[in-house]
Amino acid sequence: METDPIRMNLGCGDTPLEGYINVDSDGCVIAGVVHDDAMTLSRLLRLKGRVDEILAVHLIEHLPRPFSIPPNVQDALRLWHEFLRPGGLLVLECPDFESVVTEYAETHNGRLKSVIFGMHRHAGDVHQWGYGRDDLSKLVRDAGFTVTRVCDGKPRGRDGVKSVRLEGVKQHVPTPE
Repeated sequence: METDPIRMNLGCGDTPLEGYINVDSDGCVIAGVVHDDAMTLSRLLRLKGRVDEILAVHLIEHLPRPFSIPPNVQDALRLWHEFLRPGGLLVLECPDFESVVTEYAETHNGRLKSVIFGMHRHAGDVHQWGYGRDDLSKLVRDAGFTVTRVCDGKPRGRDGVKSVRLEGVKQHVPTPE
């Protein structure tokens, strides 16, 4: 029996996507968005090992930086790895830190500071760390994924700030005979 794919859109904010379980920690009420309270999280735990895709667009930079006091970004990536089924897809998109910093150094465009540090509209709207293609790839590989694609993401905001998009796959683990 064919079932619909289980796809999660983590950190969706006010942009829920059709066909995804849209999850966000922001306290505002948005139709179609699951908020990560204790009851919701217990229901989501039933999906461990069954999710086909995890999409996290402009979320990873909001998580505590690598090698900081847990829970941090490595803990999140390991948890996402547990939720994906073998062959499941991880899609990350975040500001291309190296491009943004280079552009700021050349232009002194003050609006780029919000890309570097976050908008600070609420408690979770702070960028904890910045990633370029290489360090994001290493972080994802270290969490057990195979990186299959790294490319430009969708430009964001009025200034068309560059983003990096990474796709990784949870590999099938052969069962011993």
